[in-house]
Amino acid sequence: MRNRLSLFVASAAIAVLLAACGTMGSRSDMKGLKSPDTISDAEFAGTWHVIANIPYALERNKVDARVEYNRRPDGRYQDLYIARKGGFDAPEKTIESVTWSLNPPANTQWRTRFLGPLKFDWALLQHDADKGVIVAGGADRKLAWVFARTRAIDDATYSAALDVLATNGFDRTRVLRVPQQVSDLGRPGFAPIED
Repeated sequence: MRNRLSLFVASAAIAVLLAACGTMGSRSDMKGLKSPDTISDAEFAGTWHVIANIPYALERNKVDARVEYNRRPDGRYQDLYIARKGGFDAPEKTIESVTWSLNPPANTQWRTRFLGPLKFDWALLQHDADKGVIVAGGADRKLAWVFARTRAIDDATYSAALDVLATNGFDRTRVLRVPQQVSDLGRPGFAPIED
């Protein structure tokens, strides 16, 4: 009986994930997204801390989150999402995906494939090379991220990133900061974390 229940729960979770991925939009939906900045392969590669996002199932209840993009011989990127679930004393967990540019060398439109055949398209909305910040969003405007080379960015830079999202049709009130250090827990504007 327990195995059947576990199988049912796993099947239901996969069905929900597939349904969510099916609504993530497609490349044709990205026409309305403004991507004035470009990013070279060298600038894109490496570690980006997840400063903020619109929380969703895979990234909810995570702290100390970062993404590592490692260039592969085929030109695509090994995409490693690394985070701790529920608190800073939790072990790091990694989700591996593959990400590639849909419009090189501008690199403003991207596709990520994860968990086998699941994929979603997203756009680079801003690349501030001087501050080491990227603003990105999903084609359907339901997912958005602010990434930085450092664990924290100043309030003015963060507010400017939210403005970029709002200009592109994202609901900035849904964007929450991801706790990157213990002192972030419980602060206004940061995602709540449950043990």
